[in-house]
Amino acid sequence: MAIRSMIDRMYPGRKGTLVHSAVHEVGHLAVTGGAIAGFGYLANRYRDKHFMNMPVDLAAGVVGTVGALVGGRYMGRKLGRFVPVVRSLGHAGLYSWAHTFGAGMGAQHSGVQRVLVQPGVSAAKVKEKLQGAGVTVMGEIPKAPSPGDWLSDKQLAALARG
Repeated sequence: MAIRSMIDRMYPGRKGTLVHSAVHEVGHLAVTGGAIAGFGYLANRYRDKHFMNMPVDLAAGVVGTVGALVGGRYMGRKLGRFVPVVRSLGHAGLYSWAHTFGAGMGAQHSGVQRVLVQPGVSAAKVKEKLQGAGVTVMGEIPKAPSPGDWLSDKQLAALARG
């Protein structure tokens, strides 16, 4: 009983049970996490497409957040129950855009440039062109050598003895 009353005080606006609070939080995380993953997919799949001169995740974030603000005021009881979902979707769009924006700024300030290569383009040709410019190229990872390839017989024997 003591735990339940403590949770009731922590979450006064909820029905008062731990299960209700947990279900609410899990639902919110599922909607927000799924939407962020979807926005990440759309932003990378259709990177050249914009909506109202904004990236898709930012536009959806603004529309969803403003829609939740306006909807909470004017939608009434029947449709108003969807306001938290619309708010979660709007926040997910803003979170997704903020992550992409921050990752780009971090890469830019670190001096790293990321180059994406379309399928069908030879990675070896791209590597050749970039190698001459004094650039470290990552992407194709060669197969690791087996331990016997880089140890002498004497070193292998010492390793085996422990």
